[in-house]
Amino acid sequence: MTAMNKKPHLAYLSGKDLSSAWSGAEMRIVEMARHLTNDFDLSLFHRRTHGSSFNSRPRLEKLDLAPPLESSDQKSLWPDWQCFQNLRRIHRQHPFDMLLVSHIAGLPAALLFMLRYRVPMVFDDHNVESEVARFERGLIGRMGVGVLENIGCRVAKLTLAVSERDASILSRFAGKVGVVPNGTGFLHRAPNPVSRGNTVLFFGNMNYAPNRNAAEFIAGELAPSVRAQNPHVCFRIIGRNAPTLQADGVDVLGYVDDLVNELDCATLVVVPITDGSGTRIKILDSLARGKPIISTDKGAEGLPEFDALCIASLEQFSDRIIDHIAAHHENGYRFSEADETRISKFGWEKIAGNLVPALNSVLASHSK
Repeated sequence: MTAMNKKPHLAYLSGKDLSSAWSGAEMRIVEMARHLTNDFDLSLFHRRTHGSSFNSRPRLEKLDLAPPLESSDQKSLWPDWQCFQNLRRIHRQHPFDMLLVSHIAGLPAALLFMLRYRVPMVFDDHNVESEVARFERGLIGRMGVGVLENIGCRVAKLTLAVSERDASILSRFAGKVGVVPNGTGFLHRAPNPVSRGNTVLFFGNMNYAPNRNAAEFIAGELAPSVRAQNPHVCFRIIGRNAPTLQADGVDVLGYVDDLVNELDCATLVVVPITDGSGTRIKILDSLARGKPIISTDKGAEGLPEFDALCIASLEQFSDRIIDHIAAHHENGYRFSEADETRISKFGWEKIAGNLVPALNSVLASHSK
């Protein structure tokens, strides 16, 4: 343990490439790291896979970052010797008091390091990765993910889940599980007064199969159905590595620099997600900007009820969109005060603040 007058040294090890923070998992890592610096001497590592500059995104610039952990294949689940060597090099210069590992791709190097140096580990399993692997990997890959996740949860002093539902699954093989929900960084920003009428928005990282499937559903089925009833409705699909989709009234923009502006200009947000795990940060971001949302049960899984969050089956999406736009034009839309109170609890500063006591408890137990 470090001296009493110094902050504990926390190695925050991301299995994700943080060169351009965008997906839900990456935003959770970056925002948590930003706020944990208030209580910890934090070194943030990541597995850079595409050779882009580590500090290329503005949201990373204010962090005191350790050198990235280079890797040739982000999806590899084999022990990454170079990652381990980099961790060891920094540890020798400034010993770590604890490892916080986010995403299973960071586990192999973390497990090697923990076994060698007996540093306690906390595993932030912000998706139940064995569930995600069912539609992103083959049989051998699914088995590898399941085994690695199982080992990580068993070895970690504390495993973190984003919802009670995920916690109940992970508790089957984890020693101790805590719930630290996802959050949003879009609170407390002045809204953009510009508005595009009749605009339906969907956004997310299109490398993630459930998001990609949702985008294809919008272009192939939802947009034609809605526009057959109201040809003035337009759809915008935003996200890194968006697929090439051709459909009338559907704009596929790919990555955008200012997602807040896109949210503020939208009439409503749709989340036609049918697979996946964890909780959807896109819903929290949309609520933070005061936007109504139509989502499937799966899309809203693990989140509390909000007045602005309408649950519908895929077959009901078209009618729900038409009804909402008609009501919007007739009466306008007002975000409820109850929802403003509910979403205010999901700012990243509060989420990270709730994590600090749990991390300190792990440190205290280890020092005994």
